[in-house]
Amino acid sequence: VPVLNILSMAKTGIYSYKDAMLNPGFRKMTSLLSYEREKIFAKFDAVSFKDFADDVKLPPEMQLMFTTFSRAFFAEPQYISMAELIKSFHSYFLSNDLGLLYDVLNDDFEDTLWKPAKNYLGKYKSTISLDSKITSFKKEGNQFIINDERFDYAIIASDVKGTKNIIQNSDYFRKEHPDFYNQMTNLKQSQRYSVLRIWIDKDIRQGVPFFIFTDALKILDSVTIYHRMEKSSEEWVKKNGGGIFELHSYAVPDDFPHDEIRNQFLKEYEEYFPEIKGYKVKYEYLQVKDDFTAFHTNLYKTRPTAKTQVENLFLAGDWVKLENPAMLMEAATTSALYAANLIFNKEGLKEETILSVPLRGLLA
Repeated sequence: VPVLNILSMAKTGIYSYKDAMLNPGFRKMTSLLSYEREKIFAKFDAVSFKDFADDVKLPPEMQLMFTTFSRAFFAEPQYISMAELIKSFHSYFLSNDLGLLYDVLNDDFEDTLWKPAKNYLGKYKSTISLDSKITSFKKEGNQFIINDERFDYAIIASDVKGTKNIIQNSDYFRKEHPDFYNQMTNLKQSQRYSVLRIWIDKDIRQGVPFFIFTDALKILDSVTIYHRMEKSSEEWVKKNGGGIFELHSYAVPDDFPHDEIRNQFLKEYEEYFPEIKGYKVKYEYLQVKDDFTAFHTNLYKTRPTAKTQVENLFLAGDWVKLENPAMLMEAATTSALYAANLIFNKEGLKEETILSVPLRGLLA
């Protein structure tokens, strides 16, 4: 699979064999095939993708591909760590036969994921508390006390912003574990990202995939055609006509005005799909958030692991340092398995198997 993926890039014009042979800087691209965690992060974590691309003089098509790729990790090229990008490239392009393609649930997450998960956990007498703010988090003896409830173990698995708030609001961590407190409160979230879902009276052309990456003119990184992916959205369109689309910006530029995001989305959407000009928006929903993990330069060294210095406290999330070259949802899931296994080990229980792509690159 890795060799076929590399050859296919040449076949589609992303790079040429001439560049590979004659451009001295291009030879540095072999670093993309040389993933080995500690060596790559030691060499490239302080280097941004922009600086790397300028140094090796990437061909325009390849620069476009990697710029789009870097923004998929919620960071513009001048911010993202080249080490993180090499890890991601190794994981998705060189070790996964689907690349950035993926299977999706065929209907709304509430019905296809959350309800089944809730029902499954209910069989084992689990308690799920929604809209429950953590007002206190401390430890007495061998137990954690969270909102006046006692627990033998705790796993913090919230996003970066939520995790920082939990730790910052705990006098226990600040006083009893200052190093851990400082490490956690210095976690960094990435730039703003935004999602605009629109219900309109026109559809776009047939023959395109339901998920499309775009080269952001300013902010539009991808478009999802919901009525060609979700049953309930398909039913709505059959009844009302038009289409349901979701427009994504994974890294809204820092200087881009908040109140211009919605109109800029629609402007770029029309650029890529001119057949919908003159459409009317029936419904719309806009979100702009800043709670995603930063994979910026110089963050790897202080990134926490699943096991913490606080006895019986563990961490899970895509912001957790892993031995496996996993990113995004795969990293969140993998870190959760690591955290659970640490508890299983303490309790003398069978640990869960953790699957991974190869830990080393082709040329490592």
